[in-house]
Amino acid sequence: MGQASVIKTPLNSVDEAILDLDGPVEPWSCHLEIRCAGTLDPRRVGESVAAAVRRHPLAHARLVPAALTDTGRSWEITDAIPPIPVEVSYCRTDSEVAEARARLQSVSPRLQEAPPFQVALVAHPDGDYLMLNVHHAVGDGMTSYRLMVSILRAYAGLDDPVPAVDPLASRDLVALVGSKSITERLQRLTELAGHIGVHRSAPARVAPSGATERPGYGFHLMALDAGDVRTLVARRTGGSTINDLLIAGLVAAIHRWNADHCAQNGRIGIMMPVNLRPAAWRNDVLGNVVSYVTVSVPRESQADLMDAVGMVVPQTARFKEASSAAALIDLLQINSKLIPRPLRSKIALLQPLTGGTIVATAVLSNLGRQNMPDLPAPAGPIKQAWFSPPGHMPMGTSVGVITVGDQLFITLRYRHTQFDSATAAAFAEAYREILLT
Repeated sequence: MGQASVIKTPLNSVDEAILDLDGPVEPWSCHLEIRCAGTLDPRRVGESVAAAVRRHPLAHARLVPAALTDTGRSWEITDAIPPIPVEVSYCRTDSEVAEARARLQSVSPRLQEAPPFQVALVAHPDGDYLMLNVHHAVGDGMTSYRLMVSILRAYAGLDDPVPAVDPLASRDLVALVGSKSITERLQRLTELAGHIGVHRSAPARVAPSGATERPGYGFHLMALDAGDVRTLVARRTGGSTINDLLIAGLVAAIHRWNADHCAQNGRIGIMMPVNLRPAAWRNDVLGNVVSYVTVSVPRESQADLMDAVGMVVPQTARFKEASSAAALIDLLQINSKLIPRPLRSKIALLQPLTGGTIVATAVLSNLGRQNMPDLPAPAGPIKQAWFSPPGHMPMGTSVGVITVGDQLFITLRYRHTQFDSATAAAFAEAYREILLT
């Protein structure tokens, strides 16, 4: 038997920055799950996960142990596919499902061995769930979606085409969107400095309620049906998108929540990821092919949804320009050259953008409208899909959105030091009311 081949590929700058944010109390994982109408076969799920792993090299990567002399970290990938465990649990109630979800998503998948994600099959009398926990250092929200699609296609016996690009080299953010000249870099960094300068005042924080010291995350799921989505679409004005409304609605919900809880309201900043993948493979390629920006709304424009939309639209329009979102990539690249790796591991380079000092109140990540393949009987069609990003305290409120078919699925993911299940439900209901009335 021949020896397995080994490929090493460097972590990109966002991989490394997120790796430094991860910890046992606040694990940095991307959560994505689907619910089918019927029952999933555990053996077939395991085979489908293995097929998906074979399809994507980064899905069976492990983190190479660091040496003091390393200037950066690397992923190691072999052509020997490791066993892929699927945790199976049987739940009769929604609360039992919620506990299974929280248990899966409140730990970080081990990176010292492949694969860098975890899978859970949660059986329920009204339809089974398939849940993914993808370590955020290996991939972004789109990574979790693409991996799930590969699993579902394998389960359904469908083709799973991938784009004609190198799945590892295409994660090179400097090659993809980095500055092409010193002049361009200076322009971008000046823009980024101005962006951070606008946000230098301390942001409002979501008032905690029912908080405990329990590590990890809780989740509240909220679906908007076809009628709700039509209502939301009808509220678009002034060139706004659904995503603009979702951001503005979150701002208004935080403002109302803080006012009701006698908490201080100031500038509210909503951090959002920007997908840097080109249009030709926008929903493909595993990895952190992403940057981060913050939409900021001053206090006087927060109470009314339309006032908040008016503040959000020009900012998101500017951020859609690659040069604006890519400024952070230039900054991370400079830091990687100036700061030795052992020191970088002690400095969370994304911390200013993730709530630790100046920028964000909460995070909203929207995967947009996506397709999920239906599964053969007895599993049946996909009837729900849920996604959420992580968040550090004091930015302990994260909202993930994905649209499948005629429904929009919103996941409120929260640190237990922010909410308990009852207060999270109350916050989510305020959010729904603001969006739809």
